[in-house]
Amino acid sequence: MRKPLLLAAMLLVCVFVTAQLTQQTTSYNGNTIGFYEFKPADFATKPTSYKHPVIISLHGVAERGDGITGAGGQLTRVLDAGIPLKLNQGATMQFTWQGNVESFIVLAPQMSTTYGVWQEFYIDAMIAYAATINNSGNLKADMNRIFLTGFSLGGGGCWKYATSSATAAQKIAGIVPAAPSGDGTDFCVIAANKVATWAFHSIDDPTIPISLTQTAVNSINACSPDVPARGTYYTDGSHAIWNSRVYDTSNFWHYPNIYQWMLKVSRSLNPATNLPPVADIVGAPPNYTLTVPVKEIYLDGSASYDPDDIIVNYEWEKVSGPAGFSTNFSTGTRPTTYLRRTDFGVGFDLGTYRIKLKVQDYLTTKRSEIAEEVYITVALPTSGNALPAADAGSDLTLNPNVTATTVFGNGRDWDGWINTNSWVKISGPNAGTISNGNTNSPNISGLTLPGVYVYEYTVTDNSGGQGKDTVSITKLSFALPLTFEYLKAQNLGNNNLINWATSQEVNSSYFEVQRSANGASFTTIGVVTALNENKNQYSFTDATALSGTSYYRLKQVDKDGAFTYSKTVVIKNTNNKLVLERYPNPVTNNLSVLVAASSNGNLQIIITDLQGRVVKQEQWSKQQLQLRKEINVGFLKAGNYQLTVQFTNGQKQTVAFTKM
Repeated sequence: MRKPLLLAAMLLVCVFVTAQLTQQTTSYNGNTIGFYEFKPADFATKPTSYKHPVIISLHGVAERGDGITGAGGQLTRVLDAGIPLKLNQGATMQFTWQGNVESFIVLAPQMSTTYGVWQEFYIDAMIAYAATINNSGNLKADMNRIFLTGFSLGGGGCWKYATSSATAAQKIAGIVPAAPSGDGTDFCVIAANKVATWAFHSIDDPTIPISLTQTAVNSINACSPDVPARGTYYTDGSHAIWNSRVYDTSNFWHYPNIYQWMLKVSRSLNPATNLPPVADIVGAPPNYTLTVPVKEIYLDGSASYDPDDIIVNYEWEKVSGPAGFSTNFSTGTRPTTYLRRTDFGVGFDLGTYRIKLKVQDYLTTKRSEIAEEVYITVALPTSGNALPAADAGSDLTLNPNVTATTVFGNGRDWDGWINTNSWVKISGPNAGTISNGNTNSPNISGLTLPGVYVYEYTVTDNSGGQGKDTVSITKLSFALPLTFEYLKAQNLGNNNLINWATSQEVNSSYFEVQRSANGASFTTIGVVTALNENKNQYSFTDATALSGTSYYRLKQVDKDGAFTYSKTVVIKNTNNKLVLERYPNPVTNNLSVLVAASSNGNLQIIITDLQGRVVKQEQWSKQQLQLRKEINVGFLKAGNYQLTVQFTNGQKQTVAFTKM
């Protein structure tokens, strides 16, 4: 619920929504502009020499209005999304980077509904206003750190302003467009005028093609920029990626997040004298040895630093090591990672692993020239028996109507073999019976009481050494607020597509997409934010799909932390070139159609009856990996029909559906 507004009629209107978030108006070149101003809590207490960085936030098409403050005015629409929404929910705009704490001034103007694209005078007015912000002497905005960000139409406003002229570009330090419309003109203006750019888009955006953002970023970098542009492209998220992802004030989605990045971006920095970043692996001597069993190796590059700006990429590389199995890094924008086995088995092979870390700052496309390296040796103990390793599999959550499940364990021994497997219950409600407990995959039945059941898996090797691991089974007393309509996985070239739909979705927080090579041990490969509407459809692209067979499932987590797992679906890579799906089936009025293909361009959607007669035909344009649109079939008579998609290159696929 939006907080009540206190009205004050004056030339410069101040209406407090929180202690620092106020409604304001200003005049600029004959235009009266309504906007929100946020001054952080430390605005008046910082030393008088300090200057705050400034964010100018541009809203989307739905938040346009008359710019009028107070009761009856439409300025409050600005609070519905983006950074203003975060502020209205209590964001402090105070951030820490490498021990340095700073906070932002935020200015959020409202554009009139008479305009279809953002006009430059709105941004110029905010920059002029920022120059006048003054409290306690010379405490002012930092005019070398003025940032422009916006989402959807507002993202297009970022492109439009920064590309409009050298004069405009030189007023801002950086831009952060989120799912932006394609309103830019000459992107070489950004390149030539030292404007730092970090753009965001989702591959499955059905509203604005990701190709517009990719073209903009590539165009900037093709113009030999002083500051290279960055593009972050989510594999999922649809169009509205701003509230939950781009403007996230934590480090859940990005490290650094956009605010920490802004703290270190400044027009006062000279790319010609840029100092290279320094890679540093925390606590890692050049060589060290780990004794088996070793299930994963944790690596921490957070000690890496840049002397004059900020590190934006951490590049981990396994340079060498035992062959015969693959390793996996969660690498790219985070300083910490795990080196893990991704094939079937438990624990690392014996041998020496050479690991390298390189880092990159925002002022250059070059990585650190002197990379940090570490040599990690996985070895048997110097004497005695090497203990085996046990893996009891992933924890499970069961809905009230489920009373039995199967658990999957796996063991490994380095200097012998696994002689026995055994399972035992160690805690939980007085229920739950283990069948075939001397195998690696027993069945557990009689899980009738709600609570958390914990079972221990033990493997014993031929020398009597033991390895242990536990698995938890949470039996719910109530059903989680979500029903899966379907879950499907399909292969598309080198990618695997996971699509699902939900109904009765209430209080849901997010989905973890989990993958397994063996159907037993699952790893989270992505997170999709829940929409919390009555009926929702979701997509996720596994761009690093395993060769051969893969198993997928979803872990749905609600806002209270409770969670459950979906069913598991199996897919085998076949290098399929086209995927066509429809939902719901049977259908009453609107049929949702998903077309996924490696090729883009125009395509025909054709609906025929069982006699082959064309009853509806449309032409669509596909510019991204997945295209989802609705087609109205309410006019059709009840019966069975066929839906065909056909590309101009000859690709074609047909699916059936039923009209109710």
